Amino acid sequence: MLNLKFEQVRAFLHVARGDGNRRAANALHLTQPAITARLRNLEELLGTKLFERTESGRKLSEQGIVLFRYAEQLEHIVFQIERDVVGPLGINGIVRLGVAETIAQSWMPKVLRELQADYPNLQIEIQVDTSARLLNILNMREIDMAFANGIPANQRYKRFELPSIRLDWYTSASDPIDDNFAMSQLFGKPVITYPKDTLPYRNMRDSVWQRIGHDVPIIPSSSLSSTVRLVIEGVGVAAIPHFLAENPVREGLIRRFFPGWRPPPLDFAIHCLGDPLDPICERIVVSSLRIARHQQNMGMRGGQ
Repeated sequence: MLNLKFEQVRAFLHVARGDGNRRAANALHLTQPAITARLRNLEELLGTKLFERTESGRKLSEQGIVLFRYAEQLEHIVFQIERDVVGPLGINGIVRLGVAETIAQSWMPKVLRELQADYPNLQIEIQVDTSARLLNILNMREIDMAFANGIPANQRYKRFELPSIRLDWYTSASDPIDDNFAMSQLFGKPVITYPKDTLPYRNMRDSVWQRIGHDVPIIPSSSLSSTVRLVIEGVGVAAIPHFLAENPVREGLIRRFFPGWRPPPLDFAIHCLGDPLDPICERIVVSSLRIARHQQNMGMRGGQ
């Protein structure tokens, strides 16, 4: 019987799917020489070449194509065993999550608490960044999942839509807002919003220009907490999610106002690679969707 190791099969699958040695190494937390060694050992074990060199790089050999079909079936079976047979204490390894700041400051901590409770031997790594950056490093296999908005260049990713996040307008509590107060006075202040290279920034800019005018100053901010602080200090107004404004409103630091319109909501999705989906990633998706929907319902009630 062949002394076939699943680690060799996984390395083969990543490279065969077009990842190359570098991305395969990132995905499997290995070095490129380790990937090369696993492929070489697999070819020696099977007694055949699995790849052929071409002018554009390399492609699967005839035997490599045959192995690829069986390897995908084996991967599916292993994932089913992990999901249906292996107990929580038997699940270990590393899962790397890339999370947009809006999600990181919303319901992501609840997802992480559930994971830690259910899989105590699982190591979790978090990287918070802009959506564009997260999708890029996901494509490089430097993270396993991205919670981001936008569409990744690699169409092989599975995409799970998250509930939209409504944005409401807030200003400093020191600003007088009553029936005699002109909303145009509020928009005499800068609008503080998301970083310049993001879709929310472009949506905000276009909405403000269309409804208020091109003369409204727009200040991009790379930090949501800084945005809230600037609103508290009266530097400008901002449209932010309800959950970020909840405490400052309760403390009497900022107040909500409605100028007759809201900017487009924030639409995020979970992006991950795999068919079938890794059992841990599948669990994260299920937990995230459940918790995000609950958060949305709470926000709708609290943000009326």
